[in-house]
Amino acid sequence: MLPLKEIEVGEPDANAEYFLAQRSKSKPMYQKAFFDWEGVANDKLISGQKFILFGQKGTGKTALLRHLHANLPSDYQSTFIIFRKEIVEEAQLAQLAASFSASVVVDEDKIQETKFYYHAMKRLLLTFLLSHCVEIDDVPEEIGWFKNLYSELKNSSVGQMAALVTDSVVGSIEALHVDVSKLTKGVVSVDAGKAIKRSNDAFQKFAFSQFKKFQVKARIFLDEMHFAYRDTDGLSADASLVRDTILAVREINERLIEDELDSLIYISIRSEFLEHQEIAVADVAHTIESYGLELS
Repeated sequence: MLPLKEIEVGEPDANAEYFLAQRSKSKPMYQKAFFDWEGVANDKLISGQKFILFGQKGTGKTALLRHLHANLPSDYQSTFIIFRKEIVEEAQLAQLAASFSASVVVDEDKIQETKFYYHAMKRLLLTFLLSHCVEIDDVPEEIGWFKNLYSELKNSSVGQMAALVTDSVVGSIEALHVDVSKLTKGVVSVDAGKAIKRSNDAFQKFAFSQFKKFQVKARIFLDEMHFAYRDTDGLSADASLVRDTILAVREINERLIEDELDSLIYISIRSEFLEHQEIAVADVAHTIESYGLELS
């Protein structure tokens, strides 16, 4: 008989399992106990046909992402991002308004619009992919913000990279050089979404030219997309961030597929969050239905 104390069941959280296994130089339970279930679900994840995981808390989304990450072929570059810690807390995309200089007041309603979060997240995700390029061509002047921070990316942690890119988003708007002294009462409303989109169009064109030239093979894993259950306004901002991250992941992945590039971004979402009114819209629902795999 095997004594109960010798039965190993692993940790409640797969990310904790990963870090503890790293510390003890052992194999995590999600690797030792992984069962490749019947059907094509796992094959679709590996091939990239499915790249959105959703399900209730505890259904194994993180464990599956970690398993995919651990079993990548050696010729792939990868980044595993624990969204809660590395982006929401450190980069604070949901609170960008507080970072603007006193000379520019951004309409708070614009902060909640899809395009603002959407383009901010596209910039961040493209930067993560570009960080896996062995080298890049000279950066065009129209995306000087990236030229300035590229040298720092190679020696930065995931959280530091997120903070650097977030600062560049703020800078894209402040670069408008608005002279508030000429405006009534010294207040100006800036369309943040359009400002970031203009800055991002050139960046995306450059990024994909580099992905194609250097045939980047990378996998980005976004885990623990979640809401901080705060006041109504805070919850709405968090929901908008989750929604627009899903849409940004979809567009980048579709472009990677279209250009026949072997790179992909995976994302996991708690299914209970999908019912929030900011997320339960047709475009997002169809994206999740088409590209998603539900765990139960």
